[in-house]
Amino acid sequence: MNQKNVDALDNLIAADVVTHGDALIPTVWGREAVKNGIKALLAAFPNVQFTVERLFAEVDKVVVHVRANGTHTGAWLGAAPTNRDMVWNASAIARFVDGKLVEVWIIQDELGMMQQLGLIPTPGQQ
Repeated sequence: MNQKNVDALDNLIAADVVTHGDALIPTVWGREAVKNGIKALLAAFPNVQFTVERLFAEVDKVVVHVRANGTHTGAWLGAAPTNRDMVWNASAIARFVDGKLVEVWIIQDELGMMQQLGLIPTPGQQ
């Protein structure tokens, strides 16, 4: 992700991967759909960098918690570019078969993202 090499995912993600998202990004089926979602994120935050905060693995599952930093220079979630620096957190539980991602459950701070974009006021703001 930090190298912006979306095509490298062809070797890491199964063609029929299932991504279980949350409110803003619901369940997605297929590697190409996942890649398109990542491309949209990179278009909105071209300088985004992900930092792994925690990582746990057991048998065929990996749990990761990341912090993302990026500047909002492209449209995202219906918001025009704000040129604001943004920070958000996400956690994922990923399941692997034969070394490829086949299913992932993602939870991210969408409320915080929307507040930083100015789409939802933060408490105390008018």
